[in-house]
Amino acid sequence: MHDLDALDPAHVADVLSRPPFVHIPGVINSRDLGLYPSVIFPGKITKPKHLYRSAEFRRRVRLLVKLAIVAFS
Repeated sequence: MHDLDALDPAHVADVLSRPPFVHIPGVINSRDLGLYPSVIFPGKITKPKHLYRSAEFRRRVRLLVKLAIVAFS
């Protein structure tokens, strides 16, 4: 496979359907940041389903409010 070859859509869909990826309609590349180890508190982890990251949250503010997700930058 060359670096610029198209990815198999079925493979991409499979990968994006599993953690840490989270499906939020209209938002791309959103991920759950839960279960990552804490740097500040050794031996602790971030709580799953409470902290998300994406480059697209601002475009979907109404949906995020409906889902009770607070967006910040």
